[in-house]
This record gives sequence, C-alpha cells and structure tokens, in this order.
Amino acid sequence: MIEFKDPSILKALEKAVSDTFEGIAFAQILETKLIQTPVARKEGAYCSFIELTAPVKLRLFMLMSHDHLIECFSGVYPDMDLEKVPQEVYDDFVNELTNTIAGHFMSLVCPEKQDMVIGLPVHPSNADIDAGLTPSENTTLVYYLIEEHDLFVSLMPSE
Repeated sequence: MIEFKDPSILKALEKAVSDTFEGIAFAQILETKLIQTPVARKEGAYCSFIELTAPVKLRLFMLMSHDHLIECFSGVYPDMDLEKVPQEVYDDFVNELTNTIAGHFMSLVCPEKQDMVIGLPVHPSNADIDAGLTPSENTTLVYYLIEEHDLFVSLMPSE
C-alpha cells in the first residue's frame, strides 16, 4: 500500500500538478501546503475524482474554483465564447485535468514498464467532496496556490 504522506509521494503529486497547470495555463505553483484540518466546500467550485487501481490503489480528488477553471479553459480554447459553453463542457474539462494529473502522478510513482490502470474521472457526490476535503490518517489533503488561485488535491484509499 502507498503511504500518502511520504515525502516522495507528495513531491510526485506536486510535480504532476505543476506540470499539468504549467502545460495548460502556463501557471506556476507559488505555494504548497499539507492541510491538517477539514476545508469547507467552496461555492461554485468544480470537483472531480478518479480511481487509480493498479499497480497502486487510491483515489485522487481535485477541487478548483470557477475562476481558475475559466482561466485554464480560455487558455486552451481562446476563441470560444465562454457565455455559450455548456456546463457539461466545463465538467468534462475538470475531469480531463484530474485525469492528466492522475496519469502523470502514476507515471512518477510506479516502476518503469509496469502497466497502470486508471479509471474514468467522476463528478463527486457531496459526501465524496466532504471526504476529499477532510484530511485524516488515511486521507492526505494538499493545498496549492497556482498564480492567484486555490487548488486542493487529496489522495485517499480507493473505495
């Protein structure tokens, strides 16, 4: 079993987050902090989680603000009229960000040439959101300040 608070795991997670947001929005992590107390749900925030099933088994959860999502989305799709983008497209975009972070994270923590199995990103229920924002012995919650935006990512046992 993977130890979620292991410094090498946290470093791999930070690299996966950093590479994803630098590649998509040319945005850098300015601060990283391990969170020790539950975080309240953010109004209008976008969330996603993904189950990683082999060779390590865990759930990766991500929460980002609406403004952060719009900034990233408009960087990838600069010619789109944001007023006309359906909600489902934003949800899919958050899922893709979660998938990208999860895939890169797995490539960093898994031995070379080992097959990886990653599930599909899922829009979480309220209970899943609360679990993702509540650090515990089994759940590691990390805060990233990316430019001026808050991002929360947690690692926890897979259901």
